[in-house]
Amino acid sequence: MFEIDGDMIEKMTNVFGQLPILQYLSKPTITLANYEAAIYTGHLNQVRVDIFPRDDMGMSADNYLDYIPIAWTTINAANNFQLSGEEMWETMVISMLNYQVDEYMECVVARLDISRLQDLEMSIGTEVRNTGPQAESSLSLYSTKLQPTNLTLPRSDQSSPSKDLESTNVAEVLCKYIRHVKQHKALLRSQLSTRERALHEPEKFLLAHLAHNADNAVCWEILSPNLDEAIRVKMQAFIGVTDQFGQIYVARDVASRRQKEKGASY
Repeated sequence: MFEIDGDMIEKMTNVFGQLPILQYLSKPTITLANYEAAIYTGHLNQVRVDIFPRDDMGMSADNYLDYIPIAWTTINAANNFQLSGEEMWETMVISMLNYQVDEYMECVVARLDISRLQDLEMSIGTEVRNTGPQAESSLSLYSTKLQPTNLTLPRSDQSSPSKDLESTNVAEVLCKYIRHVKQHKALLRSQLSTRERALHEPEKFLLAHLAHNADNAVCWEILSPNLDEAIRVKMQAFIGVTDQFGQIYVARDVASRRQKEKGASY
């Protein structure tokens, strides 16, 4: 089990209560949404290393786990609770994984030798198109009962990726992420044509990250000599904040669309 920090709930309530998008919610409603979010945060903490071994990467704390659930629970409250607990859990998990893809690409993949990247691209494409037995038996984090798995992952050198990590483990981690997306129950229930279109999305997503890494490397090479450390830290902090609050607007769009769908069905 896990504890809920009352002081943190109060701080979050005050911060989120000032957002224009939530201005019509009462403070008790926002507080309740924050308590609900804290429960989801506890569950996210239990599945946070099921795919990406971020604890082995020498990274800072994953504070976004505190913000992702709040974005969804407050927006759900503001939209008359259109999303079920299961739907919110699924969106929270994929939101967490999207953050972790960013981390993994920037902290691990970005340090790989350039000669390895083409092999990595091929591994991604092969896994996307793989429809064999391994794909059918893949682990899925989604759970209607909110029962996270607990995996024991090996520790690795945090200073630099080893040759073994370069050639095998990175591709394995990314393929595990792809298999997770492929095995989502909603996708498995979809028509074949829908599944085929959807399965190209993880590939495009990951390849876009590889291209983004390459662009970042060029950008920082140009800018770094002209920026002191304090400015670089501020730039990274700004990027982090915009990512966190961007979750709110994603949640708003999903809840609004669900509300329209339910209205049209009556």
